[in-house]
Amino acid sequence: MNHTINNIAPQLPASQAAQRPLGNTAKSSSPPSEQKKRRERFEALMQARVWLSKSPKCRRADVKYPGDAYRTHDCKWTMLGHQVYCLRDPANKAAHFGSLVTCGSVWACPVCASKIQQRRRVELHQLTSWVESTDRHAIMVTFTFPHTRIQTLRELLLRQREAFGKLRAGKAWVRIKASMGYQAMVRSLEITHGASGWHPHTHELWVLSGQPSMADRARLLGEIVDRWEKCCISAGLLDPADEVKVRAFRAHSVDIRWQVSCAEYLAKQDAARAWGVESELALSRTKKGRASGVHPHEFLVRQADGDASKYLEFVDATKEVRARQLYWSQGLKAACGVVDLSDEELADDSQQLAEYFSGLTADQWRAVRGNGVRAHVLEHVAAGDMGGFLRLLQSVGAPLALDQLQQLHLCNSLDGCEFNQPGHLFRVSHPCPAPLLFSSVGQRPGS
Repeated sequence: MNHTINNIAPQLPASQAAQRPLGNTAKSSSPPSEQKKRRERFEALMQARVWLSKSPKCRRADVKYPGDAYRTHDCKWTMLGHQVYCLRDPANKAAHFGSLVTCGSVWACPVCASKIQQRRRVELHQLTSWVESTDRHAIMVTFTFPHTRIQTLRELLLRQREAFGKLRAGKAWVRIKASMGYQAMVRSLEITHGASGWHPHTHELWVLSGQPSMADRARLLGEIVDRWEKCCISAGLLDPADEVKVRAFRAHSVDIRWQVSCAEYLAKQDAARAWGVESELALSRTKKGRASGVHPHEFLVRQADGDASKYLEFVDATKEVRARQLYWSQGLKAACGVVDLSDEELADDSQQLAEYFSGLTADQWRAVRGNGVRAHVLEHVAAGDMGGFLRLLQSVGAPLALDQLQQLHLCNSLDGCEFNQPGHLFRVSHPCPAPLLFSSVGQRPGS
């Protein structure tokens, strides 16, 4: 059921907001920790490609290529033209590839997920700042329910959806909303896996017209818990005859944080929803991580027994039920000046402001991706390091063009390096002036 927020003027006209570049948190050269995280994401994507290609779906007669069944299989791997563009954002010292397939899947792809979630974080920051600036109040509500190891993720997601549909229907819900001054919400779906199997649950930011009194809080919590209990029983998520589970449900199924600052809410999003593989890698090494479960992208990294099948189940289930990681009430984005963009649009780097650094031929790209150095290439591009970029290409056996060999020789000369590998020394009787060293930077790629 959609929820509409009315009579709220947006801070920015949509025409102006749409002209702004998408946010990027990188404001300086990537530190070693950020480089490590990017490398881990690309390594995880490589493993996803391997597992997806072995999926039963890829063995069906109607599937000619794995990419036909799973777009993530080809993400940041398959070329869209004759050349891969290496593009650089000098202002943020960031870089990305152009003319590659991009899947835009926040569920299946660790690379796209990190990019999408980072940019969704900017939207959430804009929302919470707007809430604070308009004298509204925000609370965070978490809904959970019992689950067991024998239940499939698809079953749990469908039953969860049914329970939420019942929760937000009828006069009882209308009365609860009115009594607390409810206006709108953003719902975040989190899926983890632990000792008790799959654990889908939600974190919701509710926008209220004012702050409920202390006396109202206990009453509202009790009403919401009672209603959530009835809905979960009706959806088959809770057995009313199991007294132990019912008691645990009443104590833990609904958690409300009545005081939520912008920083606290965004920190919760970071910790709970794993804005990339690295968050879960750190969490999974702790006792808390082992107890509460890990994000499915962790399967791609640890590669333990059974992780491949669990990852494939996660990808298939979220796709089959069309799960949405973030849901905004109707009209809320417009109210706080957020441009409505899909995950695919956020993952599409072509919408980012960037300049052309260099291009990679098909042979060079095959050497780069085959040797697992896609993230390493981006590090040199982001730093504007043409010498390091060319040395890396040569180190993985990528054939260099004549002008690239010339540039490489000049780079080594300027860096005080000697370069004597057979077949790659290019003698220049009249060296080009230094400014031509980076002649490819700033040029627009050909059509």
